[in-house]
Amino acid sequence: MCQFWDSASQLFQSWWRGVKIRRIFRLRLLERRVHRCEAIIREKSDRVLSLENRLSDMKHDLERVKGANKQQSLWIAEMRESISELAETCNKREKYILNKLLPVPAQMQYIRKSENEILLQWRNFPCLEEPRGYLVTVDDRPCGIIKGLQKRARVTDLDGNKESV
Repeated sequence: MCQFWDSASQLFQSWWRGVKIRRIFRLRLLERRVHRCEAIIREKSDRVLSLENRLSDMKHDLERVKGANKQQSLWIAEMRESISELAETCNKREKYILNKLLPVPAQMQYIRKSENEILLQWRNFPCLEEPRGYLVTVDDRPCGIIKGLQKRARVTDLDGNKESV
């Protein structure tokens, strides 16, 4: 039984020494914990501050990109407008040149045979090549192609998708 009391007293003494040591070092341990927590808080607040700075930089970059995007969309609209004007001018010139280059019948006569039948007769201006056919238009809309081999053609129901001999 003596052995039991010896081990119990040793256990109690070691516990008591631990309590004394903890009391002595308790303040230092708490201070270290507080310093470690303060360091972690500083680290996290620095990280948050750097993220806020990056966010504000990104906002400024976004505003700059929006401004550049607006400017480019204005340039694109101006380019589209100028390209459409240029295309319209080119189409007018092309039509003018084609009208000047195509052979035009001279002294054209037409005789109405009935309500829906007309006889056309004409003479050509002198050309290097003999024309192979004529495009008949009404109000600038193509009505059909007339070949007119003997410089005469009978016009009946004209269709823009068909050729007449």
